[in-house]
Amino acid sequence: MKAGTDWNIFPNLVFLQQATNVLFYRARPYGDDPDKCIFEVNVLERYAPGAEPKVEVEDGGDGSDGQWRALNWGLILEQDFQNMEEVQKGMKSQAFRTARTNPVQEVEISNFHRVYHDYMGKAD
Repeated sequence: MKAGTDWNIFPNLVFLQQATNVLFYRARPYGDDPDKCIFEVNVLERYAPGAEPKVEVEDGGDGSDGQWRALNWGLILEQDFQNMEEVQKGMKSQAFRTARTNPVQEVEISNFHRVYHDYMGKAD
């Protein structure tokens, strides 16, 4: 429990583990476009011998045609994805200066940026 509910591996891999499965998120750059990324979701799950389901791969496309909406991501991810476009627009507004993370709930984000700055040789 001290390790938390998700593990982050620098720079772009998140594991969400449970007793019989693990969910992986990985985000990668989409060429030189800072407003897009390749977002992968993978799951490994244990099944009883002989109870394994047929393996299926779903491709959400590049998102430009809303194809990702046809996939069953679950309520939390659907809500997150719906917010992303508006958040990106807000971050580009003249009023936006900087984002501050919640020091308790978003400690992983703060740590990521600390490690990233160290990795890139940029002191705070």
